[in-house]
Amino acid sequence: MMRLKPIALLLLLLTLGAWAQIDPVREVNDSAARIQAQISRGLQLEWQGRGLFSGNIFNLKMTNNTGEDMTVNLATGQVIEPGDPGTQKMILEGTGDVVIPAGKSVTLLVRGYCLESNKQPPSARSGGFKVAGDASPYRQAVMTVREGMRLARAGMYGTELQLDKQRTIVIQRALWAQEPNPSTRDNLYKELEAELTNSESAQTGHSPNLPVLTDGLWRDVTLTLAEVRKNP
Repeated sequence: MMRLKPIALLLLLLTLGAWAQIDPVREVNDSAARIQAQISRGLQLEWQGRGLFSGNIFNLKMTNNTGEDMTVNLATGQVIEPGDPGTQKMILEGTGDVVIPAGKSVTLLVRGYCLESNKQPPSARSGGFKVAGDASPYRQAVMTVREGMRLARAGMYGTELQLDKQRTIVIQRALWAQEPNPSTRDNLYKELEAELTNSESAQTGHSPNLPVLTDGLWRDVTLTLAEVRKNP
């Protein structure tokens, strides 16, 4: 069995400790810097809003105008700022690694959430979007999205809805609950009531129990906020 010398063991422990304490905002900023460097080399990003507050909020066309393949990764918590002050800033779930062949384009749906409920979501007519270079002003939002996705992956959210929809509703309401005019359980109830009134399930008499659904979703919102407070 191989044994590490004391100095080597100490260095290994320090490295593991540093890795475990990487600041999420720093990760997002590092990702933004890499993307900016890729743009300067010939990467082109074309953001098309889909008029949604959360979920699949953008169609993103990425074009590699270089002679080599390029791997692009928008980090979890990446903030997208609009050119129009009347349009919301958005925060992304992240894309993972996307390989774009030399001279080619790749188009994908990008999932995310709104950060300003008093403004309009990005539409097909919106423009001027850019990746925020510094996510420090959005630390709380970055932590909320990351914690929400972690809880969903760990099976900690309820099963009132399909997992993707449950996660989307919960993370968006957790973000809104931190705004100056915070979202509440009653707000969620009214939103769900309006949505279900116009849904096919309501028309066929198969609507879910609205108070139970609201309580379950708000329980997950509360859990998410509690986890965020543990990791300020």
